[in-house]
Amino acid sequence: MAATKASVEVYNQAVASSGGAIQPTHDLRERYESIVYIKLTNGATGPSTAAEVQIELSPDNANWWAWGKPLKGNTDNNGVESFAVELPLPTMYVRFTVTRPGSQSVTVLIMVGEVTALLWG
Repeated sequence: MAATKASVEVYNQAVASSGGAIQPTHDLRERYESIVYIKLTNGATGPSTAAEVQIELSPDNANWWAWGKPLKGNTDNNGVESFAVELPLPTMYVRFTVTRPGSQSVTVLIMVGEVTALLWG
């Protein structure tokens, strides 16, 4: 058996300390298995409050449930925190709620690794 895999960049931007909600979503209905990669990178001056990302799952893209605890960055100058989280197989949709950092921007990179096809024989 072989598997076809893909990597999708869901979000990759510097997040400032002010502004509206950041909640990128990703459709997993046609995927067999997925893993989420999240990296929070501070600038030369670390934020006063670390950025956080909460992974949320949904069966219908309307109602959301938290998956685990929020993934928290740090307040170090040039600090980096990275996470890899495997999602449960029945996941239909995944959303990432980003809590903005205090005082300084933080670059938030969210990628999803996916199994897109299974090949037999």
